[in-house]
Amino acid sequence: MALFPKYYQVKSSILQKIESGQYKAQELLPSEQQLQNEYQVSRITVRKALDDLCAEGLIYKVQGKGTYVGVPSDRGVSFSTSSCLAELVSRGFDAKRVVLRAETVTCDKQTARTYDLEEGERYFLYERLYTANGTPVSFETSFYRYRYVEGIESYDFTTQSIGKILREHYYYQLWMSRETTMMAVMPDTSVSRLMEIKEPVPLLRSLVRVNCVAPDGRKELVETTRLYWRTDILPAVFAE
Repeated sequence: MALFPKYYQVKSSILQKIESGQYKAQELLPSEQQLQNEYQVSRITVRKALDDLCAEGLIYKVQGKGTYVGVPSDRGVSFSTSSCLAELVSRGFDAKRVVLRAETVTCDKQTARTYDLEEGERYFLYERLYTANGTPVSFETSFYRYRYVEGIESYDFTTQSIGKILREHYYYQLWMSRETTMMAVMPDTSVSRLMEIKEPVPLLRSLVRVNCVAPDGRKELVETTRLYWRTDILPAVFAE
C-alpha cells in the first residue's frame, strides 16, 4: 500500500519535473487528460494535484489556454513568488508585493483566539499587501509555527518568495495538507484603510490552514493565513 495518496504522488512528480527543468518556466503543462493517462489516475486526482501546485504558486492557469509553469516576467514579478501574484500577472496586471511585517512574535490571547493559534507559542508573523496597477487588491496575514521555520526572519522577503523559501528550506521533508474556507465580508476600518477602500464594498475573506501530516494521519498546524481580496476589482479570481 502506498504511503501517500495518489494526488500527492502526482503532485510530487510534477514538482520534481519543474525543479529538474524537465518542465521549463512558462511552459504549457500537459493537459489533464494527458496527465491522467501518464499517471493512470482519475481526473479528480489530477485536478487535486494541480490545484495544490497552483495554490503554492508553482503553476498558474490561463482560462481557455491551459496550465503553465511559473516564470519571472520582464517586470521582475515571479509567478512562483505567490499564487496571488501569479493570478494578477496572468491577468495582465502590473502586480507588486509590499511587505508590511516580517518578524518573530509570541502569540497573545487575542491573536490566539482570532487565528485559532496556541497562546504563548512563538510564530513568524508575515504581513503583505498585493497591488494591481498600483491599487491594493489583497491583504494577507500569516502565522508560521516558529519551530518549523527557525531562522526564517533572516531572509529578505522584499526580493524572495516566502513560498519558495518554505518549500526549499523548511517544508521539503514534510507531507503537507491544506484546508481553505472562504466567505464574503465587509471590511473593518483597519483593512479598509490598508486597501484604500473609500466606498463600502464586499471583500472575499479566505482562511488557509496548512498542516504537517504524519504517515499515520496525525496533523499539526504549521501555518495559518487570513487573506482579504477586493471582489470589485477581480470578482472572478476564485470562480475559475
